[in-house]
Amino acid sequence: MGAQTVVKWQSVPQLPGAVQDLVGMDSSLRKDVVATEGVVDLVEAWVSDSVMDNNRQYLSGGWGKIGKRLNRYWQYMTPVKQKYVATISREYKIYDGLGEEVDMNIFVMPHLPEYMSMVRKGFNRSFEQGRSEKHYRYDNPPYPCPEELRFQELGFLTVECEGTLHADYRDALSELFIPTAEGKHHLEDHGNFGVVYPTFGLYGAWVMDCNHNCRPEIHPIDWMWWLDLSEDRPGSPRAKSWIIGLVRDGSERFDTWSPAPLAGEIAIPVALPPDAQRVTITVEPLVHSPLDAAALAEKLNPSNYAENPTGFRLEGAGRDAVEIEIKRDGMPDTGWGMALEGFVRDESTGFLMGQLRFGVATPELFTGRVTVDFE
Repeated sequence: MGAQTVVKWQSVPQLPGAVQDLVGMDSSLRKDVVATEGVVDLVEAWVSDSVMDNNRQYLSGGWGKIGKRLNRYWQYMTPVKQKYVATISREYKIYDGLGEEVDMNIFVMPHLPEYMSMVRKGFNRSFEQGRSEKHYRYDNPPYPCPEELRFQELGFLTVECEGTLHADYRDALSELFIPTAEGKHHLEDHGNFGVVYPTFGLYGAWVMDCNHNCRPEIHPIDWMWWLDLSEDRPGSPRAKSWIIGLVRDGSERFDTWSPAPLAGEIAIPVALPPDAQRVTITVEPLVHSPLDAAALAEKLNPSNYAENPTGFRLEGAGRDAVEIEIKRDGMPDTGWGMALEGFVRDESTGFLMGQLRFGVATPELFTGRVTVDFE
């Protein structure tokens, strides 16, 4: 395959409304959590081990034996891992547990119908377990909360999403990806967010945590992604800069749900207004363990990706071709791949939309930044 690959687009009657938010200014998204969730929901993610064989997982070691006697466990609500898009509803927290275990706790509330239904059904199943409702998580963040998630007089249902960070990478992750120090954090003070209440996309096991009241959770998190809406994020005013992370759970208690090596793919939306003529897509690593070329070949099939692409050319009816330059700023030579595909053109507005598919395999984690800029 040559350095520049030609990608054809097809015409469609209408693209999703979130496409225009995606090519708009970040300032609009900073003020509108519903619009931001719509944009973040355009991302798709999955892992090769998306189907979970064991329906329960227990604490590791001696604690696990005690937990089994006390009927404490995590149980999946679906055997296939799930995507969840929502906005943070309480301060982001790091819990530094026993030994080297460091837990990342993200409490998020959705506004899109699909995820509101997911949350309500999850809590209904939790309540059926007959454990106390007293310690469930209710919050009242300072943005419109959907009435569909109101619970009695206690507030609104929100879901905890959790994963255990790898101790060896904590300092680097804290600087370049997300805070890792014990305690609560104001994410607007970190350079990768830019807002007090950021919206997260998350993908992982959708479970009941029956160590704690059988409440619904995404646990462990495999993929996480969000938009960097900070003033100093890279690119022009209309660019969109995504922070992405594929992270294997570091607690070693989810060895069948989060096995090593972990291989997954994320599809980042590429949306262009009618006047866009040139596009630059920059892919750069942040913090990562050594990538695994053998696992990529086994689990994701490198033939699905372009070979050493430096650029693409979009062609189709209705407008001039668009040149796309690919910059791989510091990316390793192997263990990952990308493809640009699925482009369609809105017949009424002239907007274009497709996907940058990015696949990676790693024994522990890969975090990075994908910036889509155009002129």
